[in-house]
Amino acid sequence: QISSTLDFLFFSIFSYILIVSLFDLPLFNPLHSPVHNATNATVDSVIDYGASTITVLFILLIAIALGRISEWATAPSLLGMLVAGIVLRNLLFLGGLVVPMKWSSVLRKGAFVVILLRGGLSLDGEALKKMKGACIRLALCPCTVEAIVVSLAAKLIFGIPILFGLLLGFLLAAVSPAVVVPSMIRIAEDGYGSRVSSLVVAAASLDDVYAITLFSLCFSVVFATGDSVWITIIRAPLEIVGGCVLGAFVGYGLRYVRPASRLPLLLSSAMATFFGCAKLSIDSAGALAVLVSAFVAAGRWRKEEIPLSEEASLKVLWELFFQPLLFGLIGFELTFSLLSWRLILLGLLVLTIGVAARTAIAFLAVMKSGMSSKERLFVALAWIPKATVQAALAPVALEMSRSGGYGSEYEEAATIVFSLAVLSILTTAPIGAAVIRITAPVLLKKDTVEKSEEEDRSSEEMKTLQSTVEP
Repeated sequence: QISSTLDFLFFSIFSYILIVSLFDLPLFNPLHSPVHNATNATVDSVIDYGASTITVLFILLIAIALGRISEWATAPSLLGMLVAGIVLRNLLFLGGLVVPMKWSSVLRKGAFVVILLRGGLSLDGEALKKMKGACIRLALCPCTVEAIVVSLAAKLIFGIPILFGLLLGFLLAAVSPAVVVPSMIRIAEDGYGSRVSSLVVAAASLDDVYAITLFSLCFSVVFATGDSVWITIIRAPLEIVGGCVLGAFVGYGLRYVRPASRLPLLLSSAMATFFGCAKLSIDSAGALAVLVSAFVAAGRWRKEEIPLSEEASLKVLWELFFQPLLFGLIGFELTFSLLSWRLILLGLLVLTIGVAARTAIAFLAVMKSGMSSKERLFVALAWIPKATVQAALAPVALEMSRSGGYGSEYEEAATIVFSLAVLSILTTAPIGAAVIRITAPVLLKKDTVEKSEEEDRSSEEMKTLQSTVEP
């Protein structure tokens, strides 16, 4: 009874922090905010809440439907979800559909929190120790090189500032487990390269964590809050350290929560931490805190239960609600007026340069790992698809440039970042899935009969990883 009461108390505190952060209310006196009420009175009167709610529901349902159709066509479901949003936004006879910017931002950030949680829960420290250098090299080296190459290419081709280029680079550098993981599980079940598949799946989560961390760091520097250059330089690493400390503190507390209360407290604490840090203008600290808290908590939970029920529950929540809503809203943000043939063609050139660099470095990263040249080539090709992180973070810079008064140069650069992120999903997700499916029988050897028991164990490990890695 004492544990149950404490769980409810902490859940109430987290929920209160979340509500105060979402509605930008004073922490200690939320019911008396005359300035806030006066400022937003006219804004609230303009929003048609009924039409907005129906639009969000319509986007969700159509995204789910087109996602299923994409799966039947052996394409990633997220591709159909993205197309659903684009079609709904750009069809002339559906001009009455509207989603307020605040609503879209909150819903997408909520989906991003789920991505962070699943990424943190999927990082198994023991498994990473076993795979040692190959997993870490595969996760970090291609991501870093692609980000740098993309930033330079964007600077030369589009003329955007180098810091904006790095922001774009780390956004595009995140691989998509939504495409990679199901494909890896499928080829492992067919008996091809189970050891290779296990390495790719394990590295995918670490790659996303690394890309998100560096993106958040670049975002803090690019959109500095009027501070001097030195304060901005000092503040960025402090946010990283602060986020890790906060996440470790929250995660350590979650380690000792009753199993029945783990999921509600995990979600509520993550949402409160993320949106609370956003209210304090330390966004990168919030993202890191969510990742670290899930990782620290899962370290103890995994000793009691494998696979974690929290991972399975988050997977269902993601697939049924957050994934279709996220990709549908991203597609709904894209109007054809934002795009031009010049932007599309030059954007594809930047993407091609980045993917080529990434593929080459991924091939080199898994050298001295006991793999043949064909297996290393397959790993490199499997590192192509992009989707989930791009969908979650693509509009962040554009929203900030429009609402923060940063000027036309920032908005133009942010538009390029958003457009290239959407292009990366539309191109690399289906192409990457097809490449994995086609090249697996060619580049990977069929597992031998003597390895059947090992293969079965690997297949079970892959299925466990599928329930942990964010799609």
